[in-house]
Amino acid sequence: MLFLERVHDVDIAVDGHEAYQKVKACMEDGKSFDIIFMDIQMPEVDGLESTRRIRRMGYTAPIVALSAFTEEGFARECSEAGVDRFMSKPITRKAVREVLRCFGAASSPTAATTANGEDKDAPVGQRHDIPNGLHGTAEVH
Repeated sequence: MLFLERVHDVDIAVDGHEAYQKVKACMEDGKSFDIIFMDIQMPEVDGLESTRRIRRMGYTAPIVALSAFTEEGFARECSEAGVDRFMSKPITRKAVREVLRCFGAASSPTAATTANGEDKDAPVGQRHDIPNGLHGTAEVH
């Protein structure tokens, strides 16, 4: 979905521990990700704990939590962990575009439909160009 928004420099972590390690290495190199999309339910270290660890290192760039949980209290728990924004699954292209614009990580407007003519705002997993069942965290450079 990020590719459809002309975001091509993406780093993916398979779990919260790897996400933490990638952010730590990036900070040690004096760099930062533009935005982190953090899946909350991941193996090893979950997204909330990973976010807490990342924030304790002094990382200040935006972290957006992705989860199937929709309770208001859960969004508050995400905020307390250091998440800047909460997105409930299924995630639409329109919602991703809005988050990218909100945090200044968007490039330019895109065409109204995908190359195969499908609805650009259909939820993930309901479009043929985006695989269903992806897990992990994507960090945009």
